Amino acid sequence: MTDDVFRLTWETNVTGPAVLMRALVPGMIARGFGRVVNVSSRAGQMSGIGKGFPACRVSKAALNALTRVVAAEAAASGADVKVNACSPGWVKTRMGGSEAVRSPDQGAETPVWLATAGSDSPNGGFFEDKKPLAW
Repeated sequence: MTDDVFRLTWETNVTGPAVLMRALVPGMIARGFGRVVNVSSRAGQMSGIGKGFPACRVSKAALNALTRVVAAEAAASGADVKVNACSPGWVKTRMGGSEAVRSPDQGAETPVWLATAGSDSPNGGFFEDKKPLAW
């Protein structure tokens, strides 16, 4: 892992979502409704974190922590704003490669489910296949 790889990965996986949430969540709270879905990865799952891909693992773990913090702030506002993270799984993309087991459509199912969830939906969770994962 080089400094450049770490910096670029951090900017993509943590700084970008933080900037977007800082810009958009206050408006969601003011309107009383909103959904934020951070696309994370099992690579950042603290309950099973392991070796390899350190920039990805560290940045996705930080994104998961950021998700929890913003979800708690949104909940404290009383507005119907939900902030969750999800893993799309191993998806056949340029990053996932041709050996991946999921299509892009399959990878998108959980993020879309969270983005369109009702008022009784979870807040501050981590999901894959529409099911909660341990952090």
